[in-house]
Amino acid sequence: MTPRLQKPFRLALVTVVAIAAYAALASPYLLFLSVPPMDKALHVSASIGIALLLRWSLGLPLAAVLLLTAAIGGGVELLQYVIPHRNPGLDDFLADVAGAVIAGVLLSLIRIRRKTLT
Repeated sequence: MTPRLQKPFRLALVTVVAIAAYAALASPYLLFLSVPPMDKALHVSASIGIALLLRWSLGLPLAAVLLLTAAIGGGVELLQYVIPHRNPGLDDFLADVAGAVIAGVLLSLIRIRRKTLT
């Protein structure tokens, strides 16, 4: 992707990460987001968005995108240990990893599709 096209994705990446971090760490104000299974759907969708934006904004290799997305999810879960009224969980981390894997599949399908069209 050209650097000119990467700039809007970089802004979107910063915005999505900031919103996801606020949602994950602002416990007393966003408790309605913790209702199962909605919380898992939010973890998966946020991870998909972050992974796609990492790839398109920074041009990282797919393996790096998957690892970084999983690390972000794991980091957020670890931060929740020190925040009152938050409950970190392995299931949330696994939902983040699932989102990263789904994004990886989507990115691979996009690459395959582009190769067959050219």
